[in-house]
Amino acid sequence: MKNIPFNVSARTARLIGRENVSSAEGALIELVKNSYDADAKNCIVFFDDKYSEIPKILTPAEFKEFIEFLAKEKMPSLDDCFMYKPDSSEHLFDPDIYNQKYDASQRNLIEKNLLEKVSIYIMDDGVGMTEEIIEKSWMTIGTDSKNLDFISSTTGRVKSGAKGIGRFALDRLGEECDLLTKTSESDQTLLWKVSWGDFDKLGATIDGVSARLGISAEKLEKNFQDLTKKNFSLSALKFSTKSGSHIKVTRVRDAWKQRDIQQIYQELESLIPPAEAGDFKVYVYSNRYESDFGEVLPNICDDFDYKISADMDEHGNVDFELIRKELDPLRIGSEILKRKFFSGSRHSFDGLTGAPVLYRKTFYELLPGLSEVDSEAHKIIGAFRFTLYFLKRTTDKKDSEIYLHRSFDSANRKKWLDNNNGIRIFRDNFRVRPYGEIGKAAWDWLGLGRRQAEDPSALRSGRWKVTPNNISGVINISRISNLGLEDKSSREGIQENRAFTLFKLLVAAMVKEFEQDRSGIYKEIYTAHSEKKSAPTDEELSERHEEDAEKLALKIFDDVKKDPKPVVDDSTKLALALLKEKARARETGDRLEDMKKENSLLRVFASSGITIASFTHELDGLNAKLGNRFDQLETIFRSYVDMAQQERKDVQNFKNPYYRIGMLRRDDEKVKNWIKYSLRTIRKDKRKRVTLNVANYLENLRDEWQSTLLDRQIVINVNVASQNLSIRAYEIDLDCIFNNLIINSADAFKRAGFSGNRNIEINAVSRSGKIAFTYTDTGPGLSNDIIEPSDIFKPTFTTKKNNLGEEIGTGLGMWLIEKTVEEYSGSAKLMPNSGFSIILEM
Repeated sequence: MKNIPFNVSARTARLIGRENVSSAEGALIELVKNSYDADAKNCIVFFDDKYSEIPKILTPAEFKEFIEFLAKEKMPSLDDCFMYKPDSSEHLFDPDIYNQKYDASQRNLIEKNLLEKVSIYIMDDGVGMTEEIIEKSWMTIGTDSKNLDFISSTTGRVKSGAKGIGRFALDRLGEECDLLTKTSESDQTLLWKVSWGDFDKLGATIDGVSARLGISAEKLEKNFQDLTKKNFSLSALKFSTKSGSHIKVTRVRDAWKQRDIQQIYQELESLIPPAEAGDFKVYVYSNRYESDFGEVLPNICDDFDYKISADMDEHGNVDFELIRKELDPLRIGSEILKRKFFSGSRHSFDGLTGAPVLYRKTFYELLPGLSEVDSEAHKIIGAFRFTLYFLKRTTDKKDSEIYLHRSFDSANRKKWLDNNNGIRIFRDNFRVRPYGEIGKAAWDWLGLGRRQAEDPSALRSGRWKVTPNNISGVINISRISNLGLEDKSSREGIQENRAFTLFKLLVAAMVKEFEQDRSGIYKEIYTAHSEKKSAPTDEELSERHEEDAEKLALKIFDDVKKDPKPVVDDSTKLALALLKEKARARETGDRLEDMKKENSLLRVFASSGITIASFTHELDGLNAKLGNRFDQLETIFRSYVDMAQQERKDVQNFKNPYYRIGMLRRDDEKVKNWIKYSLRTIRKDKRKRVTLNVANYLENLRDEWQSTLLDRQIVINVNVASQNLSIRAYEIDLDCIFNNLIINSADAFKRAGFSGNRNIEINAVSRSGKIAFTYTDTGPGLSNDIIEPSDIFKPTFTTKKNNLGEEIGTGLGMWLIEKTVEEYSGSAKLMPNSGFSIILEM
């Protein structure tokens, strides 16, 4: 057999270049990155677009130049479409004459030809290229030169290129390309030319298409000087022409009008993070709009409400720095600072008003439960830095008064946020597009907007979540430390692998750190505001005084009814207002009572759903067995009947019909218990408050769970101090509490690394007029990643993770328990124990 080499169609270059790079902005950014990799100090993007559109006003000299340009390019003369104004010595374009002289198709052709005359220059003062480098690297598709040699020997920069396809971004910009390049050691300038249309020839293969390379008489210095004549601002730059690369793209594919160049300018503003700007400068110039552009300066944010920085090292330690500037220092009174919440150093006066607050957490404390799935997960991501700014766009007077906010310039903030909102990723100082790119699908790549819409809780609730259009963030990663976060071949985004999934979860957890800090502070400030003296206290206004006031108000109301004249007396108005408020209060009270009943029922249904979801595996297994079990049993019986007596004694269990009947009986018992559980949950008498015997209730609970937990080798023990112990409660509320606790224990017993006894013990005693339930299991206890144990009572808090680090638990069980206990004016207290232990007083 002979060896047949692979061949590649020339069309591949088109797929890699024009079709793979999604936009002209992306193509230009790739070429600016190449300048950075070439150790350039300066990169200039110059649009030679003087006649990209028909000029509207021209001086006599400019008019002559424009007419000569049209003649040179063999385009229709437009001299009679201009009107000369002697008083101002100007030629003014008259669109009416233009529209009359040329029909729509002719106008389209003229304007298309003008746009095609635009040229784009990308010039740098980097190290340049030799003939050998052009042939072996520049001309090699997918070269690994930057993968092998990814740190510059001259400046120590980490090269941003790695795929070896960046030069094909030129195809996205235009049909023709000329490249002048020179190294500092060479006396000669090289010219590389390519026509991308050659790659479209029918049947052409990649080895049949060539670029042209040779020595050029044109020097870099002369090339740069020619451009300075077109835009004088270039002459003021400290731009070396001893070495570097000058690219000229002609027959461009896009319409480069003023707004398009402005878009490029804004894109490049966010190309380099502010902290890294300094040794690499980027300039954008236009021949037509000389004064509108110049050096690209990064947008630095200094008027923010919150700034949070998070540095994760290679060991998974995350160092946080919080800077809070939202509060007005002059309005933070001593009554606020004396509250227990503000007693620690983290919430001191200095920390609330701009002094950095430092603390550390681990990767696994930010994603609790992940260490039990994968204790090496932090290594997949690697070290990186995240900086987040939060800015309110507006605030109303009422909120400012309640939350003690400082004043700010709303117009400036809106303008800054409109151009800079979103969280952007930078790899080795260059943006990884399209993350955080305004107007693109990946702008909110963390899904913060969806998360906020699902729970739009107010700031005072303590569960507030930020909207993505109020934040601006920068994430710095590197080719060296973040090997798992690889670019896609198109350079548009990061490969969707496990490392990127964990990375997104971690960044979202860092955002949550800010949210919890801010909402915690303002929940406390709101509580303090609500507690301010605004009405007589109970000591100052007794129940008798309230009754007297209501009687007096009723008497005044009766008088008004007898003589219905317009009310003008203040005392009469106050009396009527009191009666209205009393009526509203009674109506509100009735409504709240109905809502409490609804919430109680909803909690039970939620708990029921959690129970069923937690035992889905068992239910699936039972469902699979129910289909053809009797057919199988019939087959086994027939086979068993045909056996000899001695053969039946030695038959294996799976061929023994009586053994199989026992298995079916156990399965039927499970189905029976699940049906009984479902019906018992919604039974009407369980939704009535009655006096329950605690011993009877707990024993029934144990018996109902027994068959379900048998396969999991879990034993429930119940111990009640007195058989006469009783509690007045809704039975469904007790179900909500204990079903969720049992589910959590069952899940904890399955955690990796646990191999002890699986026992649950529920004790009940009378204590100070209440019933104290002590629930204990012998499992592994709370995850070691949980810093504050009380966090388990927060809604949606869960440590149940899959191997990707994604949450698979609902995070509602313990929250439902706490809310149910609170309905009985009780408390839930976690106890230190080798397993899990909690005391519920009701």
